Formats: sequence, structure tokens, C-alpha cells
Amino acid sequence: MNYKEEDLSRYIVQAPKRPKELVDIISSFRGIISFRLHSHIVACSLGVPGVSIMWDKKVKYFYENIQKPERVFELHSDSAKVITELIDAINNSYDEGIIREQKDFLKKLIVDSSVKNWRKE
Repeated sequence: MNYKEEDLSRYIVQAPKRPKELVDIISSFRGIISFRLHSHIVACSLGVPGVSIMWDKKVKYFYENIQKPERVFELHSDSAKVITELIDAINNSYDEGIIREQKDFLKKLIVDSSVKNWRKE
């Protein structure tokens, strides 16, 4: 595919330098395609659907945990399938019940761990 540089800049974002910049950028999108786990964690927490191009298994495990493994693609996957899945992800977002369960579980884990460690001192 032959794209002009100015066309690509509408769709490809430079890596942010600060965490707030990452959140601001992702929050401005309706959906993302990314390689990086942190971008998907931020997107999910903001309710911005994502599709991942897998370069390591962390992203695959993340999407399995939120019961959306179909949103992870191998590096050389058909780009039309990736885009189709992104459109589907935008239209269907995430299962809020699953996300809420995971947040509640992690919150309890962190609180329980903190209390346990605090009581030891």
C-alpha cells in the first residue's frame, strides 16, 4: 500500500513520553490497534476497545483474561481481518461485568495484601 506521510500521521501516533500523555492520546480514540500491553490496559480502563498485534504473549494473556482472545493477531495477519475485528470491537466494546469483576478482585487483592503487610510491622 502506498500512503503519503501526511495520511499516515492521522492514524499512527508517536510513542508518548509521559503516562498522562498516553492516557490523553488513547482517550481521544474510538478504538486502537497496538503492540504494547500498557496501551491496551489503559484503553480497556477508559472503555476504548482495542485490537492487538501480538509480539509477545503478555497481550494475548490480557485479552484472554477479559474474554476477548479474538482481538489478538499474529504479526503477519491479514490487515483486513484486523480492521474488521477493530470495527467489531468498537461496536461491541467490552463486557463491563467482566471488567468490573477483575477490578473488584484486584482491589481486594491489593487491600488484603496491604493490610497483611501493614500488620506485620
